[in-house]
Amino acid sequence: MSELDEKMDALLKLLKSERGQRRPIEGHPLKDKEPLTKNRYLSHLCAILLYKNAMSEAQRILLERLIAGIKTEHDAEDYLRMSLEITSESIAELIDRLKDDLPLKYAFALDALVLCHLQECGDDQAAFMAEMFDALYMIEADLTYLTRLGKALLTMNQEMLSEAVTLRPEYIDKTASAYYARLMGEEAVETVLRTTMKELRKIAEGGDFDSIISYATINAQNKEEFNNTFVYGGNITFSKCNFAYNKNGPLWFKNFHKVAFEDCTFSGFKTETILLDNVKEATFLRCEFTDCIKHYHNAQCFLKLGGVIKCNKGTGTEVDIDSCGFINCGGVNSDFYSSSSIISDGQIRRCVNNVFHNCWHYYYGTNKDPDGPKRVLFSHVAKEENNKVIDSARLC
Repeated sequence: MSELDEKMDALLKLLKSERGQRRPIEGHPLKDKEPLTKNRYLSHLCAILLYKNAMSEAQRILLERLIAGIKTEHDAEDYLRMSLEITSESIAELIDRLKDDLPLKYAFALDALVLCHLQECGDDQAAFMAEMFDALYMIEADLTYLTRLGKALLTMNQEMLSEAVTLRPEYIDKTASAYYARLMGEEAVETVLRTTMKELRKIAEGGDFDSIISYATINAQNKEEFNNTFVYGGNITFSKCNFAYNKNGPLWFKNFHKVAFEDCTFSGFKTETILLDNVKEATFLRCEFTDCIKHYHNAQCFLKLGGVIKCNKGTGTEVDIDSCGFINCGGVNSDFYSSSSIISDGQIRRCVNNVFHNCWHYYYGTNKDPDGPKRVLFSHVAKEENNKVIDSARLC
């Protein structure tokens, strides 16, 4: 290693060590406590974070920011080492201390929930937190509020945060969580929940609450963990997710009230990209579809294809498409026959501010469908405004 490389490595280490100092999270109720309480609190928080789980970079950064805002004489490395020295006596002392200080008790629970869920929370971590919360005499109303609040912070969802605030029991002081408010709206990677395949599978199998999935990636590498099929009965929103084709086929949604995509990308699908089966409403906002081309064989002429957004016949799905891009999308029939409704066969309620570039249907693999009234991207559009159609079939 050269002398310059050694110096740069040292500088990189220094910069990383100062990340928390650059962006401390202010206002934590632990800040004004005595050093012993700070040390007990943070060392046991680190112990939960490390329990049968490797700490991620995102978790470390958020921990450093919390410690910087609390202003202790120790850094994250110190508290991670202290976590190895906890005992039954030390945790009993902490629990007694937290019981007598409600803002601190609820702050500890929220810190543990948020930090552990910045990546996939281990079963043992979850079990330990449950036992500790029980020892702190936390009731269902407390945990409902804190888990909803934690999810709102992790997903940076202002609407969910507003809903969580309405669930706050009167005896929980606002200061128990106000220090996290500044995170809302940040795009910093460390404050964002990356949805795990385990969580996606849980939703796919059905759930009993509305779901918001952020910064997930579904592609050929994880296709064996997740089969692309969602079965539910409520609402689901995907925000800033990336979807790439895998052999399991389209993203298939069954029995939903509403399916929403915001700032998502879809690429390389060779089947329909999205299949809406008994879905009442679907919305697409600022999404990008690239090279999503349905390859198939069908010996009927001008069927409604729905090559990108397919709505099962008779479901009456209403679709909004706003500020999206469709680049090189459509369908390819290996037979002689053409198709209609190339992008979607749904009831398009709004199609505004979109760009369609090189969107066609081909027959015999390479031949564009002949021009005619049925060579359209959509068969039904209630409101169409400010769309750009470039080298593509007609909009409708």
